[in-house]
Amino acid sequence: MVRAPTTDEMLADLRKRLQSLTSGAFEKVAAALISEHLDVGIAVAKSGFQHGGDAGPAGRRGRRFRIETKRYADSTSLSDRELLGEVDDALGLDPALEAWFLVATRPAPEQLEQKLLRKSDDTGVPIVVIDWKIDGFPALAALCTATPSVLDRMVSNDAGDLARALESDARAALASLTRDLEAWNLGFDRLRQVSHARLRSIWDQPRVSQSELGQDAAGGAHAHIRRSGIHSALDGWWAGRSVADAPAVVMGFHGSGKTWAALHWLVERRDEQPIVILVPSRFASDLAGVSRTSIKRFLAERLYEMTEARDAQHWQRRLDRLLKRPADEGPAITVLFDGMNEFVSAPWKDVISVLQGPDFSGRVRVVAVTRNLHFTERLGRLASLVETPEVVEVGPFDDTPGGELDQRLELEELTRSDLHEDLVEIARTPRLFSLVVRLRDRLINGGEVTIHRLLWEYGRATLAPATSAFGEQEWLSWLAEVARNRLDGMREFDLGAIGSMVGRPDLGEGEVFRRLSDIVDSDFASRQGSHGYELSSALVAQALGVALLDHLQRGDFTNRDLVQRALEDWLDPIAGLDEKAEILRAAVSIQLAGAITGDDLLSPLVSAWLHSQNLPERHRTEVVRIAQPLCDPLLDIIETSSGAPEALAIDALRALPRDADCRTRVIDRCIRWFSTISRDVDPPDRRHPDQERSRSQAMIARVGADADGPRTVLGHEVTFVERSRLEYGEAVAQLLESGGLADAIELLELAALRVSLSSPNPRWRTRCNGTARG
Repeated sequence: MVRAPTTDEMLADLRKRLQSLTSGAFEKVAAALISEHLDVGIAVAKSGFQHGGDAGPAGRRGRRFRIETKRYADSTSLSDRELLGEVDDALGLDPALEAWFLVATRPAPEQLEQKLLRKSDDTGVPIVVIDWKIDGFPALAALCTATPSVLDRMVSNDAGDLARALESDARAALASLTRDLEAWNLGFDRLRQVSHARLRSIWDQPRVSQSELGQDAAGGAHAHIRRSGIHSALDGWWAGRSVADAPAVVMGFHGSGKTWAALHWLVERRDEQPIVILVPSRFASDLAGVSRTSIKRFLAERLYEMTEARDAQHWQRRLDRLLKRPADEGPAITVLFDGMNEFVSAPWKDVISVLQGPDFSGRVRVVAVTRNLHFTERLGRLASLVETPEVVEVGPFDDTPGGELDQRLELEELTRSDLHEDLVEIARTPRLFSLVVRLRDRLINGGEVTIHRLLWEYGRATLAPATSAFGEQEWLSWLAEVARNRLDGMREFDLGAIGSMVGRPDLGEGEVFRRLSDIVDSDFASRQGSHGYELSSALVAQALGVALLDHLQRGDFTNRDLVQRALEDWLDPIAGLDEKAEILRAAVSIQLAGAITGDDLLSPLVSAWLHSQNLPERHRTEVVRIAQPLCDPLLDIIETSSGAPEALAIDALRALPRDADCRTRVIDRCIRWFSTISRDVDPPDRRHPDQERSRSQAMIARVGADADGPRTVLGHEVTFVERSRLEYGEAVAQLLESGGLADAIELLELAALRVSLSSPNPRWRTRCNGTARG
């Protein structure tokens, strides 16, 4: 019984028969096999210089590829330089070349395939290698099984029979090769890889993201969380309505993380994505005159920019072939239009409408990223589309226990208790959360991040560079306008009123709309009814705080009393609006930010703030949090005030860590207080001659004189006064109680000196003894 040959034996026999052909005969066989398989006529070149290939269809049925054949024995190597030069020659003959095929009877080495891949990337021409690799079913053998009759005619009946016998084994390899040779699929996988690599670099590298998108959306390089609700919504759209050409609109307020969420989903789902084209808003100016042709040209230019190979005309031809992809193969391209609200004059509705047309239907998926106002007011919710959009709303971080906010805090090694209570709600907005973190890193004490410090940074240093709609001075001007309107009693605005507040004669409609969007598409404005908006109380207080500081700075007051009087005069008209404390709170935060000059303003502002009636508890906790930079103003309050303001100032300073720099300033101020010693002279109307004589004699006995003025006593420089109106013993004792006494020796000596020279304060003695025992 004759043993049937194995697959490997039949493959070896078929290969041997192909290698036995002359070079010219093999060229004709390879051309005939591809011609029959692709159903396109192919002409074989004459001997001699063949312009980078042995055969090609010469434009028949719209195909423009070249075939280079190499009939080599195993001992003969393929010439890398010669083959790479053939690609250049083929391009020289036909600049519109769609692909270059290498058909070889031996395996192409990996090094050669890498060089051919690089050549393909450089020229933008897909290169397909049909060779005889031994790891898997050879591509050339699979091609032979597609039309064995060609081998019957041009090689031998035995060769044809071998091809027929191998058909079942070749089925998977032939299906893969067939896809590779289709016009719509030529180079698709490589282009997809390139686009995914670009997507990944934007996600992972802030410099690339800033360069490509105009913003740092590199979530892979920063702490970030998975917005599972958004991902689920996009997954549902991709599996559902995207098939019917419905675009996905990723919509949210300014700073809600729309671009981050969309990019993260694309990166996470990149194995399911086709070629991905990211379109930053800056390219919107290229979208004038929308038509099928202009949209193809626009997308081709993005492919050219992505690959940096050939020219846009070449990529438009490639795109035309990609768009012939059969619908059952799935989409060819996903386009992400980012920041559509940045260019409100762009014909976005027309663009998306064209992308639902026959040329693109089923082949292109669209993800559009924009803000709420732009989507509702300018795009009309895209209600005019044949397939209306699937809206994916990107809101603030979920604040349920263990939800997105807590997850994001955990990445920064924080908890909600590390944030001021006013910041917890605002920190749910991703961009503001990042601003909170940046401020914490920049400030010595993370507790110094307050709502008004954050608001100041948001408008002055975050909002302006992020959108270019506002510059720093323009943001200040906007706040001044808000303050004027508030002082005039306005609380609610329609879009027209806000637009007039942000507009300038030299600004176009689009620029004004962008500014308008920066305001209403934020955490600091809320819709009231169908047309009205109300600015948040925090933003209004910030505006009034800026106005107050501006007023005080322009006054150029020469001393604290004048500042205090001007402060009271300015606040008097709004004292009944229950906003006085919040305005002062805002002014203090802005002053601490160092953006408005005038260090002599801080102490009067803090004093006025702490003297506000019914100071809210959250203000009290804020004073304690920011006690470090407020050290001197708080000491001023202790020096000049009593009651609740003094008690709060003492509590704030006592809460500072022992090693804080403020501790030194506290002790120095206490030394200054204790260096002024009262001679305890009674007022004239209560003075008794005998008591006064006894008091004076005792003072002379102790220090040698009984007179006002400076004097050195036991090595300490002190100043005697007839009678001191303030007694600091209780305050100093409380301030010292929270820390050690090693750095307060001079102060203790002065305290002892004061006790020996005047009537001791029993509470001071008790506290001081307790501190010493501790």
